[in-house]
Amino acid sequence: MKSGNSLGCSGLAFLGVIGIIVSFFMSNFWIIIITLVIIGIIIISIISSSNKNQNNINHNIQSLPDITKTSDSEKSFYSVTSKDNNKKHDSIDVAYSKVEGAPNNYVVFDLETTGLKYSSDVVLEIGAIKYIDDVETDRFHTYVKTTKTIPDYITKINGITFSTIKDAPMIRSALKDFIDFIGDYTLIAYNSDFDMSFLQYNCKTKLNKTVENDVIDALPLARKYLSELPNKKLETVKQHFKLKVGSHNAIDDCIVTNHLYQYCKQYEADRFKYVIPFTYEFQELNDTEVEYLNTVVEILEKNGIKKSEIGMIYTSKFLRLYDKREDRFSFDIRIKMYGKLKYVLLDIPLSRFESESDTEIKYTEGSSDEKGKTRLFTENPQQLWRVEKYIVNKQRHWSIY
Repeated sequence: MKSGNSLGCSGLAFLGVIGIIVSFFMSNFWIIIITLVIIGIIIISIISSSNKNQNNINHNIQSLPDITKTSDSEKSFYSVTSKDNNKKHDSIDVAYSKVEGAPNNYVVFDLETTGLKYSSDVVLEIGAIKYIDDVETDRFHTYVKTTKTIPDYITKINGITFSTIKDAPMIRSALKDFIDFIGDYTLIAYNSDFDMSFLQYNCKTKLNKTVENDVIDALPLARKYLSELPNKKLETVKQHFKLKVGSHNAIDDCIVTNHLYQYCKQYEADRFKYVIPFTYEFQELNDTEVEYLNTVVEILEKNGIKKSEIGMIYTSKFLRLYDKREDRFSFDIRIKMYGKLKYVLLDIPLSRFESESDTEIKYTEGSSDEKGKTRLFTENPQQLWRVEKYIVNKQRHWSIY
């Protein structure tokens, strides 16, 4: 449909042509003047109409949403309710049951993919670790075969190439095995919106089913309990805990996520009921820390405490050992390994220690922050044997700084 301005210009143009023809035959001065005026009006109207249309175009362009392409080697945090640009997938609902809590039985899982869009990118790797009573009991791992191109920048991040996945199962088969592995356990993932969007989308499109498990997102835990970190990338969390594992591969990312989860659980509960298995092959302990750790374990084993009954949490500040058989621990010993002062902090008042102990090891009262405790300046870990009774009698918790 034409606009009113277009019709007006067309009418004036028609009158102008008639006027020119008449003036040619009649040579009337006034007719020529009127004709020139009509032609002038036509020109002005055309210019005005053109400017108005251009202004309308500019207004419409400025009214469009600002579309900015972002790129990040880390998984972006986005709402699973947002729609993908590919309209034919808008009807796929990737929502899931996100919960809070601190279960003892759960599965930590992680996916590696070709990109950030669950409807157009594909899953390349699935990793999961099952924990019963906070102790690892089983692992699941598979690469996933795809015919789609793996971008070079993705390979640089996770190391996955076509040769890596050439003998792997296709996504449908991999998902079936993964669903069997997780059962109805609570799932934990770092930035769960990302992993669950891929998982739900692929389960619905390949298996015609939905994952109904409750899911805990570990990313908010890092934001709450590790607020001092410069960013909350999983790589940064790994470095904070000094974990000697890789990055951007599914199983190693599960190990880091679980360590964060366990750390936050014990911090929140203000007790050490929730444990990490007594293994430290993943932690970067220095030689002195290893010597003190082994000495404490030897003392405990001599006194009937099994290594399997000892839990451990290690952060950038301290190594903490505790008895998994108890919910609360009345005895506390800390071994400081950094700075000029290196000492064992015994959970015993100085006056009592002086009256009961005949050790030749130098000692002094704890600082104001260490009120009610005694500093023991050990020269080597073997000297801990001289205070064995303070380690074993009431002890349910040790920290090596």
